[in-house]
Amino acid sequence: MGNIFKSKITQKDKAVLELKIQRDKLKRLQTRLEERLSLEKAKALGLYRNNQIERAKFYLKKKIHLERGIHSADEQINVLEKMITDLDFAEIQKKVFDGLKIGNECLKNIMDSIDLELMEEFQDTTEEARLKNEEINKLFASTLTEHDEEELNQELDAMLSDINTELPTAPKTSLPESSQIQKVSEKGKNFPNSEKLAQFE
Repeated sequence: MGNIFKSKITQKDKAVLELKIQRDKLKRLQTRLEERLSLEKAKALGLYRNNQIERAKFYLKKKIHLERGIHSADEQINVLEKMITDLDFAEIQKKVFDGLKIGNECLKNIMDSIDLELMEEFQDTTEEARLKNEEINKLFASTLTEHDEEELNQELDAMLSDINTELPTAPKTSLPESSQIQKVSEKGKNFPNSEKLAQFE
């Protein structure tokens, strides 16, 4: 009797479930990338303060890749959510397959271009880390556009501006010249009882 009211899981239900799983994976990845953004900018600023310009640029390039990954994941999430809402299995069975395929490719491409553990090894001084760093920089060079480079330079300029505003301002009053100091000293010698005071020095 209990099985009479048990609904049968249809192919459409399975397709919706697969789409939701794919969507949730992308959302988790998106959250992870967003958490990294502020960290990368903070690292870049710290390096820039220490005059390590090239390493600062490295982390800004990494930040641009993270932003691009977030945007890509967001677009694919919207596609999957629309498919979940509008799903009519009889009509868009192929679209479900394509959606899953594109979602998997999106995940793979983002993770291939943003290997977080590999990025951290940039700080090492070993030969292996140096070679990996060269590989990462080649990846950046092949994917960053002129607009990205311009954005990167603007961020560096903004960092320099922030650092300059934090520096204390120099006093505007000038120090007295040596001739003025000597005049004051000579006046002191002419002051009454100055000879008596000199005995106690």
